[in-house]
Amino acid sequence: MSHAIGENIKRLRRERKVTQEALASQLGLSCQAVSKWERGDSLPDISVIVPLANFFRVSTDEILGLDTARREFEIQNYLDDYAALDKENDVEAKYALLQKAYMAYPDDYRLIKLYIDYLCNDPEVEDGYLAHKPELTRLCTQVLNGCSVETIRRHSIDVMAQLYYLDGEDEKAIEMLEKLPTAFHTRNQMISLLFEAGSKERLVYGRRGLAETLENMLIQIRHIALEDTSFNRVEQLTYLKRAVAVIEQFVPADDLGFFHYHLSDFYFWMANRYVMTENPDAAIENIDKAFAHAKAYDELPETYTYTSALLSGCTSSRADRGATGYEKKVESQMTYLEETCARLYAPLMNKPALLKVLDQYR
Repeated sequence: MSHAIGENIKRLRRERKVTQEALASQLGLSCQAVSKWERGDSLPDISVIVPLANFFRVSTDEILGLDTARREFEIQNYLDDYAALDKENDVEAKYALLQKAYMAYPDDYRLIKLYIDYLCNDPEVEDGYLAHKPELTRLCTQVLNGCSVETIRRHSIDVMAQLYYLDGEDEKAIEMLEKLPTAFHTRNQMISLLFEAGSKERLVYGRRGLAETLENMLIQIRHIALEDTSFNRVEQLTYLKRAVAVIEQFVPADDLGFFHYHLSDFYFWMANRYVMTENPDAAIENIDKAFAHAKAYDELPETYTYTSALLSGCTSSRADRGATGYEKKVESQMTYLEETCARLYAPLMNKPALLKVLDQYR
């Protein structure tokens, strides 16, 4: 009880940017008394509870922590309902729920993060970053000034950098992103180094770090290979193939887990290049592989645990992957083939080999 009350006093004091000295002076007490409350070493006298509540403009229940359990229960219900709607891809209901949750608890950083996502991807506007720039800036600043949860802070750093970039302030965008850790100072990397070589803990975090590194490698190779205009089609193909070969060398075919998502994209990008270099048979072969990986991704459970030697025990979940976690990959790849890149693939669409592939996945 003393710890809970002390934590509530500390939270309220910090939210209102009040020092221990100022609070103690307001209550006619010593700074040491306030310090002991916040450490959980002692409890405020019952006669101080009402003055504390009045000072912070909250109920005595909140000071005593009686509101905390009810608040957390309601917030968790919102988060659970949001996750369920996200999984079902019910966009309209999901955003309606989120707006209601945020209005009810505008100071909960978990809800703020989701609300920031909503504003960035608002389906009612052409560009959420531009349409909601003032609100996004305010929310991200609120997170960076008060939230200690690293994943939520990193999310706000990324959004702020995007806002600076859209304003043409490249240096501020880079300065913001430089607050993020390098590949050599990631969470799993640093935790692994706490433990002795060969220890179970070191290997657990080392494997988690490896999984992150492999996924990041795929993303960066994709960007460089496809966006560097100095590469010709053949060179692009070469680098895409090498990236796939690395994954297939380190991770067995029956344990690819969430790597199926990236591999599906890679095989489609390779198919694109084969079409452009007039090799339709190779293009169709790669489209087939792309859909096979998409289907394998769609069939993954909510949480997947790797079993192969290098990644043994690593766990990944759809929820961890954000907006793409619950994407229906076969459906999105079919749209990509038949609508987004319809002109590119038009020469192949009447070929029996491709029609046979598509019939398997429609």
